[in-house]
Amino acid sequence: MVKQKAPPGATLLKRLNDMEGTPPGGLSLIMISLSALPTDDADDDFWGDLDDFLVDYKNRYDADLYELSLTDRAILIRMAEQSEVRMISGLKVSVLRLIQHNFPENFGMVDQTRLLRVIDLGLKLPNAIKFLEHYESQPGKTGEKGSGFRGLQEDDIKMVLEVHRKVGAQKFKEIFVQNQRMADIKPGKKPEELMKEYFISME
Repeated sequence: MVKQKAPPGATLLKRLNDMEGTPPGGLSLIMISLSALPTDDADDDFWGDLDDFLVDYKNRYDADLYELSLTDRAILIRMAEQSEVRMISGLKVSVLRLIQHNFPENFGMVDQTRLLRVIDLGLKLPNAIKFLEHYESQPGKTGEKGSGFRGLQEDDIKMVLEVHRKVGAQKFKEIFVQNQRMADIKPGKKPEELMKEYFISME
């Protein structure tokens, strides 16, 4: 049994619900998911290393860490605009190193956009609440059933168009449009970038 070092998702959901009506300026929710990895074979040392690192990250930035399930974590954190890139990239690199060490054969297949996602609660608090409500309703809250993904619906499209109208094209691009590099990785050679993939992230 892996020792739980953080409050559960239900505690986070209650905290987010308490924020409704008071815009949480500067607060973001970082979602970390390892559900796509073959974690059934992972030993307690892997989970211990992951949690030790995340607890250290939490303490360093005076954040709050939550354990949604065995494979999923959430960090409630306040980030200044000038330090956001450094804080997120540092977290991502450390998690990727841990994955590379423990799952070297799966490392090249990691989808970084699902591994770590950032939700700006000042703009998307209602969406974060809906996501967690759905997540908490799933049996076991692990694996694909607990990931919170669903098919695109008409209301989602209406929401995106409405936000685009309100904030304008440039701000919409900064908030919603994400990208990741697609690379060809061969043993003994430097990764060769092939293309960039652009997409709209809907939380």
